[in-house]
Formats: sequence, structure tokens, C-alpha cells
Amino acid sequence: MYANENSITQDARKVVLDTITDLMLQESEWSIVKEAVRRNLSNYFDKKTKRRPMVLTFILES
Repeated sequence: MYANENSITQDARKVVLDTITDLMLQESEWSIVKEAVRRNLSNYFDKKTKRRPMVLTFILES
């Protein structure tokens, strides 16, 4: 779809990791982390692609 699709995927991964790292330092609830990841990814994709894809977040605890 996009020539730089791999770059977008890598940048999206960084957005997720940065969001989780920032919120884990504050001892946040999982629901807050999940919503922040969804919001930040939605904003990132909107800026990069000018589209608003549906972002579904799943957090698995091990």
C-alpha cells in the first residue's frame, strides 16, 4: 500500500513502546495504558497516512 510501509510499522512499534514505558513509570492501570496506546497510535497513523484506521489494543499478561 505504501512504499515506506516497513518504516511506518517500525515507527508505530516505537509509539507503542514509548507510551507503555511512560505510563509504566506512573504505575498506571492496564485500561489507562490500553486507551493511551490506542489514542497515540490513532494519532500517529492519522498524521502519517491521512487516514483513521480502527486500532484495536490487546494486552496480554504473562
